[in-house]
Amino acid sequence: MDNRFFTVTGAVSVQALANILNLELHISDELDANQCYFCDIASFENAGEASLCFLANKKYLTALEQTKALGVILEPKYLEYAQNIKIKLVSNTPYYSYAKALEYFYSSIQEAKNKQSYIAPNATIATNAKIGSNVYIAANVVIEDSVEIGDNVVIDANSVIKYGVRIGNNSKVYSNCTLQYTEIGQNVIIHPGVRIGQDGFGFAFASYKHNKVLHIGRVIIEDDVEIGANTSIDRGSVNDTVVGKGSKIDNLVQLGHNVKVGKNVIIVAQTGIAGSTEIGDYAVIGGQVGIAGHIKIGAKVQIAAQSGVVKDIEDGSIVGGTPAVNIKDWHRQSLALQKMIKKGS
Repeated sequence: MDNRFFTVTGAVSVQALANILNLELHISDELDANQCYFCDIASFENAGEASLCFLANKKYLTALEQTKALGVILEPKYLEYAQNIKIKLVSNTPYYSYAKALEYFYSSIQEAKNKQSYIAPNATIATNAKIGSNVYIAANVVIEDSVEIGDNVVIDANSVIKYGVRIGNNSKVYSNCTLQYTEIGQNVIIHPGVRIGQDGFGFAFASYKHNKVLHIGRVIIEDDVEIGANTSIDRGSVNDTVVGKGSKIDNLVQLGHNVKVGKNVIIVAQTGIAGSTEIGDYAVIGGQVGIAGHIKIGAKVQIAAQSGVVKDIEDGSIVGGTPAVNIKDWHRQSLALQKMIKKGS
């Protein structure tokens, strides 16, 4: 771990961490949980004798058996594979427990420490913009007329916040972003290079040419959303483009005009969603998925990577392939194709 970027808060006793994470503790008889300390969190291969690791995937069982780590967070079913580990913290959700442990160990991340209550001298801020308290505005930021910035907001270098945009409390807009015709909720994270609120891809063909269609909608980003680097979200043509509360969007995703993403949706990298499509709550969309316009994806739908979706999908469905079908049918299609190829050769 590079201390220039991430600073460990300090050592914590095994018992204290078990209490903080509310996890069941298994410890070797020769150790005292109150006198034994974790000093950092590490991967299996880089762990030292005071490190804590986690196991959330059986593919890493061999690494678990070979690690020098003092302790591991893991599910009950993997306890038998951790005989060499002196301390086991048992969790039904090890990845989540690991995330909470990270927050404890690295609560003094340098980035967070350095971005407190500062406005760069060369930032350009309109006189009628409303800026909240404890705001960090970095070099070359542009904030136009009638913008409203909440409390504890970070706006990093070279970002442009266009006329009338609103950004809620505790949100972060990292470097080289452009926000326009947009309302951002609270606790939103927008990674570098994101573009939100630009024209959608709307053209009316007449007189042998493509004529631009004016877009008069907005983009609404609700609370607790995270948007990955270099993602683009177009504003609505008439209705708004919406990303629902708690949704997480990976890098290099494209959302077309009027798209409505429900609550707590996951959209993985390089996915494109065409205009006026609706994504239900808790849907999971794999990487490089293409979704046609004007269709509805139901709640809790799962779409396999590189699928092409061209029609509505019912709630709770798991689909894959192009065109996307029930995942079991897709597997059968793939096997049948392989057999045909072998037979033909």
